[in-house]
Amino acid sequence: MCNVNDFINFEDEILFFTLDKESKHELESKYKNLNIYTWESKYKNLNIYTWETDCLSETFSFGDSKYMSFFLLRTTIIKVLLRLKRTFWMLQADTIWKESIFKIFNENYINRSGYNVFLDQSGYDGSDRNRKEVMNGANFLIVFNNKTRQFIDDLYWYQSNFYVTDPDAIKIMCTNSMYKCNYIDHKYISGWEWVYGNQTNPPALLQMDGETEGGKILTMKRYKMWFLNNDKSCNKNYVNNLQRMLRIGGVPKLFSTSKMKQSVLLYIGQVLSSIPIFGRWYKIYGGLPSLTLQFF
Repeated sequence: MCNVNDFINFEDEILFFTLDKESKHELESKYKNLNIYTWESKYKNLNIYTWETDCLSETFSFGDSKYMSFFLLRTTIIKVLLRLKRTFWMLQADTIWKESIFKIFNENYINRSGYNVFLDQSGYDGSDRNRKEVMNGANFLIVFNNKTRQFIDDLYWYQSNFYVTDPDAIKIMCTNSMYKCNYIDHKYISGWEWVYGNQTNPPALLQMDGETEGGKILTMKRYKMWFLNNDKSCNKNYVNNLQRMLRIGGVPKLFSTSKMKQSVLLYIGQVLSSIPIFGRWYKIYGGLPSLTLQFF
């Protein structure tokens, strides 16, 4: 929120969903004018839904069903929001914003009519072509229409009956001519790989995946992407410094075991996707690298 405070209207543009009262109270304590909605009651400012789930407060293990339940929860939230007949973004908190995705998408992107979803791509503009047009699954646009409601109902069925993440299920569903999916250009949303490229043409949103084994906050600090003082107040200088680093291509290129594992798995998937004939099918149905990446 410190990162986007200058170009996002929290009261009008953002709905927060939290899984514990601590998160809800922290938001309330720092942002007095936000609309907050909880399962228990309604308040007059920041939009927040709070759903307390004890088992989800524990650390997740590789392949843990508790972690996979988050993907099903996300689809459930989408189903509920579509009942309001709204077009909306699903946004992930570990994303750095250079500017408002709402504004630039409205001003620069193609007409949404006829589409069901606009999907973020893995990688960045310098990634191998076999990495592109594969859903990353962190920040994406849901376009309201009746076909989209059917699309999400089908997605929910996949996730309820198979041990699969929503990006892997969506890859399969988007091959169905009944639905119309589009991929968001990397100049709008890119993954963490942009940091390890030549750092030109910074995207509007940069999603910093990884570090789920622990140390996420420490790693974000090393990237100079942490904006809080010790008392949890915003440090405007930190925000301005990162914006400058994005513009000049000066974001630190750190080494971590998480990023190393991700890079190896991504390369394996890239090689398999490049194999003639087999690669086309693997890109759709070969969800091993995509599934595994959800746990790094």
